[in-house]
Amino acid sequence: MKTKRLTLLFMLALLLPTLSKSSEKPHPPKPGWLGATFRSYYDPQRNLRGVRILHVVPFSPAGKANLQPNDVIYQVDRSPTPHPLQLIRFLRQTRPGQKIQILLYRPKTKQLKRTQLTLGEKNLRKICQQSIELAAKWLISRQLPNGGWPHFLEAQTRAAAPTTALCLAALSALPNAKRYHTSIEKGLQYLLRQRTKSGMLGDVSAAVKMETYTTALAIIALCQYNREKYQRTIQELVSKLKDAQLDNRAGFSEYDIQYGGWNYFEGKRRSVIRVDVSVASYVLEAFAAANVPRQDPLYPKVLKYLSRCQNVEEGKPLNSYLDGGFHFGPLDGKAGIYTAPDGNDYFRSYGSPTCDGLRSLLYCGLSPNDYRVQGALTWISKHFTLKRNPGFTTPGPLNFQDGILFYYYASLSKALAQYGRPYLQHKGKKILWANKLVLHLASRQSKEGHWKNSKSVMHEDRLELATALALIALAKSYPFLKN
Repeated sequence: MKTKRLTLLFMLALLLPTLSKSSEKPHPPKPGWLGATFRSYYDPQRNLRGVRILHVVPFSPAGKANLQPNDVIYQVDRSPTPHPLQLIRFLRQTRPGQKIQILLYRPKTKQLKRTQLTLGEKNLRKICQQSIELAAKWLISRQLPNGGWPHFLEAQTRAAAPTTALCLAALSALPNAKRYHTSIEKGLQYLLRQRTKSGMLGDVSAAVKMETYTTALAIIALCQYNREKYQRTIQELVSKLKDAQLDNRAGFSEYDIQYGGWNYFEGKRRSVIRVDVSVASYVLEAFAAANVPRQDPLYPKVLKYLSRCQNVEEGKPLNSYLDGGFHFGPLDGKAGIYTAPDGNDYFRSYGSPTCDGLRSLLYCGLSPNDYRVQGALTWISKHFTLKRNPGFTTPGPLNFQDGILFYYYASLSKALAQYGRPYLQHKGKKILWANKLVLHLASRQSKEGHWKNSKSVMHEDRLELATALALIALAKSYPFLKN
């Protein structure tokens, strides 16, 4: 009897994997990929409805077929598409490799034409890789003979250390950075010659040298590219940045709002000091890249500074003004002021400093469960968008919400990559932030490979600046992509 029972159990164990496999739902087949974003369109003169293309991924089936923004799709395979839902439903029934015929109207030439294209497969990793390769090729083509890149603050083409450091930090962060060895090495040789009087790196021929940013970005690039080869230089530059912290050694007490931060300008004279979360985040990123120990005394000081830029208080629940987010600096709030019910004024939190603040807290070694980290993460999850830099109630006279856009993308990707989770969560919904960011950037990339912000307030209309920031966002997003 015992033998029969054992035999029965053995046969059941053999059958269970087969039964479980048969009960698994088969994955639905992947639909074809067009590679364009679109919205509804209505022509009142002709009483025609269609789908207007907004953006085209340059290397997608739509891009290869020369579909352009503002083209209007009226038919697909002779089926009318009066609304985006009709086009979406049609595409869901297609398969990669399937040929389709499109009837479209091009307002630029006022022509109605039919075009045929072959749908592709929506593979996010491949899309990200292709976008990176196209952008890296373009950025390298902009490198000047002396190894530098043109300054984003000037109209004339002059190599400058700040842009060069940013471009090198972008190229060295790429998954296939070794492919760009020659360009990176040439750029580093130029950059390391740009020593200022303080011994840091910066724009030696300009009044504003941007030493702190440039030196921090140089350390990041050196660590990402070849830490062993440049270890001595990295240690030297790290020492310079440590010495540049505004603390007791420079005559700043814990009661000074600048205490623990770093100056955007040069030196430590109070008359020419501007501290902000952005500068601090890049310095801390450099220290993290260089493996500066978390026990270093610089970290408690910078945490003191960061506390003056975050709308959060320990033990108090988040609300409309203590919302967990960050503003630009202790006395600087680009998003305006919020007057609380108790009559106190608070600088409004907004997107890019909250992302910089989150990654800064993590670089300082705070636990992901720390109330400050959770406060910043909650703000980012609640306000997640890629259409603008969130947190502004109105565009304002300078329109920072649209002008600080590519910087926001880079900061967002760095913060969430440092936190280490592939999704955000808000009201029970998961947001696959890397997927959204990669598709958003790929669909706004030019055919040549660069990006450009139409707003010039923060110089993101300069192609090298916008493209380097977009490359950083793609590189940081790549490990977190979910097909």
